[in-house]
Amino acid sequence: MSKKMLLLTAAGPDRIGFVDELTAVLVKHGANIEESRMARLAGDFAALVLISIPSGRLEELQRGLTQLGQSSVEIGFREVAAPDATGVGPYRPCTISVRGADHEGIIRAVAHALRGLGVNIAELESDVGQAPESGIPLFNMKANLQVPPQLSQAQLEEELRRVGEQMSVAIQLV
Repeated sequence: MSKKMLLLTAAGPDRIGFVDELTAVLVKHGANIEESRMARLAGDFAALVLISIPSGRLEELQRGLTQLGQSSVEIGFREVAAPDATGVGPYRPCTISVRGADHEGIIRAVAHALRGLGVNIAELESDVGQAPESGIPLFNMKANLQVPPQLSQAQLEEELRRVGEQMSVAIQLV
């Protein structure tokens, strides 16, 4: 039996049982979680889930998710291509860390510079905490990148240094 891949998003007020309710619907309709990212953001909980499901059970899963969406959970889903086991191309992995006083535009500036270099952002997490002694808002970001083979480490470092200076943040390859 052929399988379909779905990218599912679910978000709603954080509460005990959120993940249990979501996964109960998935299991009931024969879906398997292939990959997921879930997090509490402010007072809400958000899930991004890649699932596989037998083609013949897709409609019943969609109905089950629609019922779940009638509660306070917002549901979205779309069919996606099966993941390529070799990745997105002949890229080399790289991780960056960004820290500095929080202000708008930091993620945008980094993302724009990386796009200009042909670098793909595979995963990104950010938060704002408080500096230990001063209490000022401190921006933290970690991103896993896919760097094209023709881009040298020196070119990447130079562009990240330039963006860091422009945005007054420290950007490090880790």
